Amino acid sequence: MKMLTLCVCLLTIFVSHSFSQKTKKVVENTGDKYNNTSESYFVLADDEKVKHGQYKVLAGGRTLVDGLFKMNKRDSLWKTYARNGKVLSEKIYSQGEKKGVWSFYSASGMREWQYDFENKKGASEKAKPLEYAYQNESGQWVKEKADVEPHWLVSSYEWQSFMNRTLRYPQDALDANASGTPIIEITVD
Repeated sequence: MKMLTLCVCLLTIFVSHSFSQKTKKVVENTGDKYNNTSESYFVLADDEKVKHGQYKVLAGGRTLVDGLFKMNKRDSLWKTYARNGKVLSEKIYSQGEKKGVWSFYSASGMREWQYDFENKKGASEKAKPLEYAYQNESGQWVKEKADVEPHWLVSSYEWQSFMNRTLRYPQDALDANASGTPIIEITVD
């Protein structure tokens, strides 16, 4: 009986090792001396375009994003953190699909709002009526609440951090001492 148990255990280990995907770790460093980040993730050893395993983004030794890829699709709970270590968002994925209730937090760690993908509804802790300017089907600009409220699936601090990291005044404009008003058009579908 002991021999049979040992054989089954060895066979299980052999089969799982034979069919498991071999991966290798990739680390990419980006940014400048003021804003450098390190992205680390695993890819399949035989196809380096396929992310498979733990994914992290670090800045200054602190985790900013943490999640898991399975065969190039987000899978599991993904968390985004502020530089102070507080959780900014918790997002659930299953085979690349957005699932469950996503939660969004302020920089102090207080929950701001949630979005439920089952019911396709958002719930704000501090609900405030918002008006949007949008074009209706005839091309006229309308300022009122849209039929379907748009949701930017981030916390207010995540949005602010994103803007601080990515919004840069063009060097050519700085050199020429030029200024102006940017016009931005966004289509929400």
